[in-house]
Amino acid sequence: MRSNVRTMKPTLLITVPVLALLAGSATAQIAFEESMTNWPHSPVAGWTDDFTLAGSKGGKVDRLDSTATFTYTRTLNALKKGHYVATVRFMKFTDNVGVAPISLEVFSGGVRKTAETITHSQAIDRWIYGQTVTFTVPSDNAPVLFRLFNLDTTITKQNYYFDWFKVGQLPEKAIEYQSLDYDYAPWSGAWLGNATWFKNHVAEATSAFGEVAEPAGVNWMEHKSFYGWSASDPKHDLVLQPGVYTFNYRIFVPASGLWDLDLLHNINAAGFNTRTWTTAEQKTGAWQLSPNVSFKVTQANTGLRFIFRNIQTGSKFGYQLDSFMLRRGAFDVSGTSCKSSAGDVHLSGNVPQLGENFTIEVTGVPSVCVSFIGAQSVSIDLTNAGAGGCTLYTLPLTTFGLAATGGVATRTFPVPNSTSLLGAQWYEQVAVLDASANALGIATSELGTAILDN
Repeated sequence: MRSNVRTMKPTLLITVPVLALLAGSATAQIAFEESMTNWPHSPVAGWTDDFTLAGSKGGKVDRLDSTATFTYTRTLNALKKGHYVATVRFMKFTDNVGVAPISLEVFSGGVRKTAETITHSQAIDRWIYGQTVTFTVPSDNAPVLFRLFNLDTTITKQNYYFDWFKVGQLPEKAIEYQSLDYDYAPWSGAWLGNATWFKNHVAEATSAFGEVAEPAGVNWMEHKSFYGWSASDPKHDLVLQPGVYTFNYRIFVPASGLWDLDLLHNINAAGFNTRTWTTAEQKTGAWQLSPNVSFKVTQANTGLRFIFRNIQTGSKFGYQLDSFMLRRGAFDVSGTSCKSSAGDVHLSGNVPQLGENFTIEVTGVPSVCVSFIGAQSVSIDLTNAGAGGCTLYTLPLTTFGLAATGGVATRTFPVPNSTSLLGAQWYEQVAVLDASANALGIATSELGTAILDN
């Protein structure tokens, strides 16, 4: 059963222009990176700058020897309009004396966002990329201020190497975007750090981090957020405020050797909810997002935990694990579809966001289909009308004719950037026109429920 968010705000119909726009083709990629030795820091004392170090990406690092507080700053004017994620590579070496939380702050377009890499994420004598920060650049070459710091005077920081800074461009807006590769906070996993069972840091141009992880025969594959997570320490969890959220994983599915993949989440330690991404749903030989999994947070400062896994007996090869993405809002698919002459008709879509493009995709379309938007959900069995196994799930208020390419049709429209639409909910369904499907000549998709909550 696919996830479906309930008890939402009163339903509102979003009126949109009838546009035949192509779906966006942007992919994630590295947008900017450089050595941390390019960044000024304060205080000046207590450091060894431009320290030559084997294993560093830049060849040289800034070594923090001992200081009560520190701040790095960098202003960047080279990014184009869009959505991004930033992280910094560093190492705590020798021992855990002087270990401290390290915060990365980004100020862009009047919005300030900060993420903290807790001490539990800082393994001694191992490079890590710190907690990521997602941000939006409002216009080309707009200034973005980055700050890396710890200002707690009760901790004397010592024995740190600061090495490398990365900015990756995202295909769409997210509130969290985290790498699943080893050495990136906050994910850890069974066998992930073992080179025998996983290839880590595999170069991948379509990753916002430039590298991914790949299982190489591992039997038990399980990734958890966050390092050392525990109900007694909320900083180990992703803390969220009330609202509707959706998460996905970006995964490359191999051409063969597929496995069901479980996507689990736990809200406030209330027990895990599981959505299984079946092999039948996975597109082989392609990068893709896992199915949308949506949930509702009702209390302030709610802790969330996530697990991505397959713990069935058998060697896993060929999957590549890129990223975890969390967004506000939802697009849930529920109900059942029926078959056209081109196969099962399936509906999917991204999560609608204010001021962003919203896209749905439908498969199993021989030639053309009709996409429609409704304001209420229904359940009308079309068997007696000549379409056995097909169901009408919403009454159409607006319709769009779509042509298919390779059995797939898409529809994209821009969501207006108006806060008056927050809480809006509407329904999507697609009817495939196919005289060979049944006596009625149509095959219907599942129901999509869209919720705006960003």
